[in-house]
Amino acid sequence: MTEKATKTYLIYETEAFESLEDSIKEKIESSFNKIEAFQENIFEQIEKDSRVALYLNDKQIQKSILIAHENNFCIGFLPHPEALEIRNSYAIETDLANAIDDFLEVEKIVETDLLFCNDQLVNNYLVIGDVITEITRKNFRNNPIYKLKRFINFANRLNSVRPTSVTIKADNKDAFETAVAGILITQHAKNSVISRLILEESFLNDGLFHSLIFGPRSFTKIIFAYFKMLFDFRKKTGTSHYQFLGHIKSDSIKINYKDEESCTIDGSMIKSKEFHIKIEGTFKLVPSKSLLFTKEEKGNQSLFKIAHLPKGEDVIEMLSKKLPFIEHASTSEFKDLFTVLRENAKTKSSYIILMVLSTVLASFGLFANSNPIIIGAMILAPLISPVISLSMGTLRQDKSLIRESLTTIGWGLLFSYMAAIVLTLITPLYAINSEISSRLEPNLLDLGVAVVSGMAGAYAHAKTDLAKTLAGVAIAVALVPPLAVSGIGIGWGKWDVFFGAFLLLLTNLTGMVLSGAFTFLLMGFSPFKIAKKGLLISLIIVLAISVPLGYGFIQVVNENKIVNSINNTKVDQLLIKNVEIIKKEPLKLAIKIVGKQAPSDKELDQVKNKIEEILNKKVDLEININLEK
Repeated sequence: MTEKATKTYLIYETEAFESLEDSIKEKIESSFNKIEAFQENIFEQIEKDSRVALYLNDKQIQKSILIAHENNFCIGFLPHPEALEIRNSYAIETDLANAIDDFLEVEKIVETDLLFCNDQLVNNYLVIGDVITEITRKNFRNNPIYKLKRFINFANRLNSVRPTSVTIKADNKDAFETAVAGILITQHAKNSVISRLILEESFLNDGLFHSLIFGPRSFTKIIFAYFKMLFDFRKKTGTSHYQFLGHIKSDSIKINYKDEESCTIDGSMIKSKEFHIKIEGTFKLVPSKSLLFTKEEKGNQSLFKIAHLPKGEDVIEMLSKKLPFIEHASTSEFKDLFTVLRENAKTKSSYIILMVLSTVLASFGLFANSNPIIIGAMILAPLISPVISLSMGTLRQDKSLIRESLTTIGWGLLFSYMAAIVLTLITPLYAINSEISSRLEPNLLDLGVAVVSGMAGAYAHAKTDLAKTLAGVAIAVALVPPLAVSGIGIGWGKWDVFFGAFLLLLTNLTGMVLSGAFTFLLMGFSPFKIAKKGLLISLIIVLAISVPLGYGFIQVVNENKIVNSINNTKVDQLLIKNVEIIKKEPLKLAIKIVGKQAPSDKELDQVKNKIEEILNKKVDLEININLEK
């Protein structure tokens, strides 16, 4: 070993040292100028500015840090088996021999901050609240079964979670009151599971610490955070990805509870109503190589992010009950959404004009058999807004909102039908093309589209930052095209066209209303006792509509079986392809026959007989012949 001007000491805990292998003891004796067993007055013998390696447990190290602070010597840490908090906090190499090399080779000395809570030194981090203690507990096993059991135990604990009122004052900011499930205090990002997930940049020597304030409004918020911790999903960091967190970075914070609260500091628990956490002084640290991320100079990048925390009426509401499984809408969110939905439910001239224009545009697209034009009409149509308002009215049993929404929808349908009928009467086109025929036989798949679209529409209305997605919802649910088709059916006097398209329109409307109401219920905009009547009525209507839709779905399945059973069938040298059903009763098919030469009448009869044999019924055929060269 190269001789160094600074003396190196090793202070050890006797029992752990004696259990070491002889080779490690020899390495220690050859690496340090002096080795001594830990005792109360051992540090009195150490020269100023010496470098001291500590092979001690957490409690002994805590005392040593304070002495090092007072006597101005440098200390580093070795991986003692009972120094879990220190090893975690300061990223100590787990292999003792490598940790010794780290200590001897690292020349950098870091002035490391001392963190105190109620005058008690915090080595690693402190947690206020049982739930956050469970989240931050380090996971030493990578067994999926163990993780699942741990999650189940954690979920069971959530049943007793009740938010707690707390007043917080940091630095020179005004004190504020909020409702929390727990608070995590940590000096840097690498010393706890949660902080590694959340904090993007933090240091041991910047004179500041982090306070992560957990204010979740539902179990699901906590469970999501727990899953990120448990399964190590670290693709995204930063508090902006956790919409229930407050984040204060400061050198002092005072936290006051109305009743005594438990606080875990490095594994030991204290109880108090008041917690004063502060940075006070430093000690000289010989950092491990993996901890060499600290700044050269102290910074002053304090933070005060509390926008996501409950405040005002939301605090009172959260304190009145246990944490719900699904997040309930806040008072402000409820007021804002109801204002928007009541406005959307009103019949306005702009709404009528857009409904007429979108229906005319959809009718032109249907006559022209043009999908892009029809999509443009879907985006233009404003019908989705009063439908979502009707969902909320149904959920809340708000008669005035239901009445206004139905009135607006009714006027929109009336003027749209008039426009579609008039346009049909003056347009000399009578052919049922693919765009029209695709909307004449709705089935359960269409109901599924309506349900998902209704959920998306309700969610987008509730989240103002997602309003831009409403155009996508309008395209998905396609309310105006079936309206236009049913109007065309009236204009043609073909009632089968009208009823088929009208059933699709009714399917879309009822599916959206039911799923939209259910989505608002899950988002906490109504208690179930108020919502159940409206949901039940909507469900009965949807189930009634599902009967013909189910029949239509069975028809689609049967048609699919017919096509698949015939497609790519070979009859001698002829291949049957591109099978389409033109008419169901009697069954008429359009097929393409591919061969090397034109088939004879006898061969065509063989093709027809083969198809009838497969289907076990008579068929008529339209045959398109393609020759291979």
